[in-house]
Amino acid sequence: MSMRRVAPVLVATVLLGCAEPGEVVAERTDSGLDALADTTADGTVDDAADAPTESGDDVGAESGDDADVAADAPDAVISDGADASDSPEAPDAPETAVLDTGGDASGSDTAAADAADASGSDAADAGDAADASGPDAADASDAADAADAADAADSGGGPSEAWVVRVGNGTDVLASGVAAVVNLDRFAIPSGALLGSIPMPVAEAAPHRPLTVSGTAVSEGMIHRSADGRYVTLGGYGAVPGTTGVTSTTATFPRVIARVDAARNVDTSTSTTSFAGGNLRAVISDTGTDFWLTGTTPGVGHVSGLGSSGAAIAISTTTTASVVNVRDVTIIGGALFATSGASGFRVFDFGGALPTVATTPVNLPGVSTTVGSPYGIVGFARTGASADLIYVCDDNAVSSTGGVHRWVNTGGSWEEKAVLKATLAAGCRGITAYPQGSNYVVLAVTGETPHRLVMFVDDPTSPTAPTPVALASAPANTAFRGVALAPLP
Repeated sequence: MSMRRVAPVLVATVLLGCAEPGEVVAERTDSGLDALADTTADGTVDDAADAPTESGDDVGAESGDDADVAADAPDAVISDGADASDSPEAPDAPETAVLDTGGDASGSDTAAADAADASGSDAADAGDAADASGPDAADASDAADAADAADAADSGGGPSEAWVVRVGNGTDVLASGVAAVVNLDRFAIPSGALLGSIPMPVAEAAPHRPLTVSGTAVSEGMIHRSADGRYVTLGGYGAVPGTTGVTSTTATFPRVIARVDAARNVDTSTSTTSFAGGNLRAVISDTGTDFWLTGTTPGVGHVSGLGSSGAAIAISTTTTASVVNVRDVTIIGGALFATSGASGFRVFDFGGALPTVATTPVNLPGVSTTVGSPYGIVGFARTGASADLIYVCDDNAVSSTGGVHRWVNTGGSWEEKAVLKATLAAGCRGITAYPQGSNYVVLAVTGETPHRLVMFVDDPTSPTAPTPVALASAPANTAFRGVALAPLP
């Protein structure tokens, strides 16, 4: 059984430069990461109204912090990330779990993640990348086999640990376009107990770079476990904390890929000059040396070789259809899937391929191409080699399309069977999942104030959506972004 994530993608017959809505965290002077963000607020912009936002975070067709193109949302119900409950007036979510988070990115909170492994022992040369014998795609069968092995390793009680991207140190107020520290908070499943934190590097230590994200860009910080289960990957900026204008040219701040293994060794030796002037949002790998990236232009890109640099190969830009401003990406059954809020695309794949060259994106049959605001995606190939179950986060208001959408492939067409949103005050963005008997445990990061990590135990055959259990809440002056299962040894 194969589990993977899917990333956001936008498709149109012309290239669209789009940005996502940003979240603004209200100033709070409390110190200590165990204080919950009672006074924080997610100030996002409904792009259906084409309202201007703060400049500096996501450069695209609109200025502003991750703001999507207003023209992409002819349906007023689509806010592309601006939840009705993401306002200062939104009620605080129930605080069922109070966290004492693992400190800042100084490395003092976890010995296991002291510094990125600069010995080079983790580095593999480009020749170790996914099978390049096929000119158009990595070996999908190998990726599917690796995924099956990862799922088998997770069986026998299921995964015991999930990693959540936490942005901010809890003291400095998150700000638009300003580089913020990143920690991977390790939570026990299913208790939600905080096990520790893995800091991303905050300074150059050749060949490794710092990795930060923009403080209020809610679309950044998506995290994924590789198809073979051995690594977790995410992307960011090669800028030290506090740097302003991090979404400017890549020559100044290259986009950096972090690869973290089960021993919590952090490798940030891989970078790209692509996604210039915009966001790098999500990164996924099949075996840890080939990487598929999403963000603003070029939408979906491919980077081969740990420690490589230079431009990514544009995947989702073809003469037939071009998708830029992609949100999330995943690999399911050896095939690449992605999500987007752009006009004409919401959830799509590349015809069942794991492409390494430009390949025409294809909308999933049965999934609307105009309604909803999809973000994180995860899926499974339960009964064969191809995906037949996917869960997609939507960050719209729960009164609209917000929540976790369960889609099942029936006879070649995708059908929505349920929306998991009971008791949520807002939609969600980050997501991961794993099988547990005949059910699936779904972990999602909400867009509530404060952000929460919640868990659903879902029966994919039931028309009834389960009620979630809250595992953790983001502390004051921090934000939760993506979530992934911990890598396997």
